[in-house]
Amino acid sequence: MKQSIITSFLVFAFAAILMAQAPTAKIKTEPVSSETLTKLGLTTNSVSAGLPVFANQTYVYLSANDVGGYLPVLTSSFNLFQKPGGSAATLEDIGVANWTGLKADVKGTYKVELTLTTANGTDQDTIHCMPVIMLALVTLMVFQQHSQAV
Repeated sequence: MKQSIITSFLVFAFAAILMAQAPTAKIKTEPVSSETLTKLGLTTNSVSAGLPVFANQTYVYLSANDVGGYLPVLTSSFNLFQKPGGSAATLEDIGVANWTGLKADVKGTYKVELTLTTANGTDQDTIHCMPVIMLALVTLMVFQQHSQAV
């Protein structure tokens, strides 16, 4: 009897600790293939490798995640709070819960902030995204230089 009471108390205490954890917001860059575009019903027609460095005039897809707790995300909001001069880019609601899309229009650094809320509180995270011009060409040049050096 005494052992079952202690066991019950420990289980309850452990569950209470897990449920009381404050959220830890994390922005994740999501890889999106042509199949994923179709599956999610995205109309952007822009695939993504899921990296914060991406080709200019294409999309980077960002998702809101709570990596510190076990409770569902109640609300998430993204804010594009810094972008390069001359940029008219905005964050786009792409129709997927807790995701946003950013189509860069000027090369430079874009800073996106996430505010995430669970039943246990609110947390924020920031990510820096950088579009580059002709990403494939840069990759090819690096590969060629490496091949010539070998």
